[in-house]
Amino acid sequence: MSRRVLTVDRYKEIERLLAAGRGVREITRALKCSRRMVRQIRDGPHGPPDQPRSAADPPWMAQVNWPEIVLELGLGHPLKFLWEEKAQSLTSYSNFVSAPAHVSP
Repeated sequence: MSRRVLTVDRYKEIERLLAAGRGVREITRALKCSRRMVRQIRDGPHGPPDQPRSAADPPWMAQVNWPEIVLELGLGHPLKFLWEEKAQSLTSYSNFVSAPAHVSP
């Protein structure tokens, strides 16, 4: 059986039916989704699909001076050298290069 994608409309419909007092099994039959998904939406761990999931940054990211890194990248310094100078003792080069894009300078 193929897996259905949780869209914003389906999420809102599940929330609406839950608020109307419908049962989990009734909702799953009507919307052809899993009971697990309905329970997760009802109990809170499954947030709306249009909002990004929050994940904690690794501890090493808080120790890096990101505005300085961005500035030096703008000056043309190679990323490999910046990692060697500023973050080699904190993390591997592959982790440093693939640091999440949501880091704001």
